[in-house]
Amino acid sequence: MTTGLQGHPIPSMAPFVLATRSVAAWTAEAPEAALGFVSSLTDEPLKAALTGEAAGVLLRKDPDAAIALVNGLENHQEVALQSLMRAWVEIDAPASLEWAAQIGDLSLRDAAAVRAIRGRA
Repeated sequence: MTTGLQGHPIPSMAPFVLATRSVAAWTAEAPEAALGFVSSLTDEPLKAALTGEAAGVLLRKDPDAAIALVNGLENHQEVALQSLMRAWVEIDAPASLEWAAQIGDLSLRDAAAVRAIRGRA
């Protein structure tokens, strides 16, 4: 394990990266099964992150379903929104910014806009 400031351990991101990539691939192949698994998770931050990854994959085929998936989260929506926006900027940056401008929650709108702008840079 790597150590950071003052010698505190920094956990490896490898398991998280593996989980997000796995869910993205699973969603592309069997979206219902992948989404069923993700929705069953009890770790809310992980659930949000994996929901965002799944939404990013769904975005290519069904943008409305991807948006509904992120909107359906009760907690940590910003985490999922980051993944959704990252994928959307790659596909259609102007559309992602247009959608982000319509988000009612100011903090989520700002987070989405920042992600879209960073994705274009």
